[in-house]
Amino acid sequence: MKGHCHELMSNVHETAYPILPAEVSDDELRAVYTPSAAKIRFVDGLFRLAPTRVLILTQLKLLQRLGYMPLVSDVPSAIIEPSRMKSMKARSGAGTCLCPG
Repeated sequence: MKGHCHELMSNVHETAYPILPAEVSDDELRAVYTPSAAKIRFVDGLFRLAPTRVLILTQLKLLQRLGYMPLVSDVPSAIIEPSRMKSMKARSGAGTCLCPG
């Protein structure tokens, strides 16, 4: 019975006070953190610089998932990458990496 209670508990990042998970699966990256074509068009229409577009797209997805916008320095590069890749594809050849290091 000891293991049974543990199975019913939610992960911390799925509770009322969500936090960024330490590791993100490829499926979660695609389903949760990859911006839609509509979001990319919206952001592209408002912001000219590629790093700004990537930041805004990432923060929109984080706000949608977490309910708040964490500091970009706290965001794993794996979460930033889907926004960077989609933004670069939308504006072929334009853009620079916002990823740390």
